[in-house]
Amino acid sequence: MKNFLCVLAMLSLWAPAVQAGEPTDYRIKHHQMLYTTVLLSAGTGTGSGTVIFSGKVDVDGKMEVHTLILTNHHVIKRSIHIKEEWDPRAKKEIKKETRDLVEAFWFEYNDYSIMVGKTGRRAEIIAYDANTDLAVVRLIDTERFIENVANLMPLEDRLHQFEKVYAVGAGLGFPPFSTDGTVGFNDGLWKGNRYVLTTAPIIFGNSGGALFRWSDTSNSYELVGVPSAVSNAGFSAGGPVAHMAWSIPIETVYKVLESNYLCHIWTDPCPAEKDKDKDKE
Repeated sequence: MKNFLCVLAMLSLWAPAVQAGEPTDYRIKHHQMLYTTVLLSAGTGTGSGTVIFSGKVDVDGKMEVHTLILTNHHVIKRSIHIKEEWDPRAKKEIKKETRDLVEAFWFEYNDYSIMVGKTGRRAEIIAYDANTDLAVVRLIDTERFIENVANLMPLEDRLHQFEKVYAVGAGLGFPPFSTDGTVGFNDGLWKGNRYVLTTAPIIFGNSGGALFRWSDTSNSYELVGVPSAVSNAGFSAGGPVAHMAWSIPIETVYKVLESNYLCHIWTDPCPAEKDKDKDKE
């Protein structure tokens, strides 16, 4: 990420106004943002994830409950192992990949206030894209639904500068919490991919979590991006600039989900599946 050097002077105190139609009921925020975000434990570290689907799926004629959690590739990459092994049939070394299970944790509260415990579920890595830094894990529990699932912003919608957003994630390994800010700009580029800059502070552990905005159209909070990186001041006395946070936009999320045949989250079948079927003919 490009280094930034900033000198700050506090001239006035200002807080963004609540957008028209945004509810003041904190319970809605809990169910649509906080409870859809989980702490992920993978390998030797932790990060965040967001539940984007929990429903029945037909698997070879048998109905199973599949719960999918979106996260960053760099959160789970230490749970992916690729090594060369001798294949006696091929009579040569071939690359084989194994994937460790990861754990997802939900936190429970009394009166939407006091944290009283947590629930953990094991999950398997079912898709990842190192280039876009996205991954999807699926709970190995195929019988029980997860109640709170994030709403995805429709692909045809757009984020606007000054729009209020919330970043929710398990910063520094704590239970998920929220920060808020505004959209800076939509066209940051990193490793050839577009990123969204926001002023909602994030820190280590927020990676893979959720960036939400309120939508008057859907009357709900919508997932608009995946917080993934922060700017770096780039000198010895500096370090992470938490309020210059970068998120992978929802359009990239849709592309990665489609390329991995996970369109049943919003439509069915995937366009990619149609193309695959044509190739078989």
